[in-house]
Amino acid sequence: MWLEGEAGQGEGVVRSRSRASGGLTVHLAPGEYRVWTFDAGAAEVRFALSIAYSNGKEGENEVLSAAVDGRELISFRNRDSGDAVEGWNEFVTDPAGTVTLGPGRHTLRLDSSGGAGCVGI
Repeated sequence: MWLEGEAGQGEGVVRSRSRASGGLTVHLAPGEYRVWTFDAGAAEVRFALSIAYSNGKEGENEVLSAAVDGRELISFRNRDSGDAVEGWNEFVTDPAGTVTLGPGRHTLRLDSSGGAGCVGI
């Protein structure tokens, strides 16, 4: 399953990025979040969550926190994906934990905090 940043609900500014999946990212500033609602299917399934993002090299990096159905999976300081210009169009992917989900609808929430700027999801 693949959840695009711009398909979620919440805060952040949608930006055009030529190397992003679908050509778009959501620029999350510290204190902003994004939420996705998804169906896990008809049987219990184990998911491995990874977060793909871009971050130009400009000051202290942000902390990303991911939660599924209100249960925090991980908080980590993101890393630079490149320099202050091209870094916003280069993407890295970090593992963000695993979760077993039963049938039905679930929510994934991603929060950005701290740092000196934004991160592109």
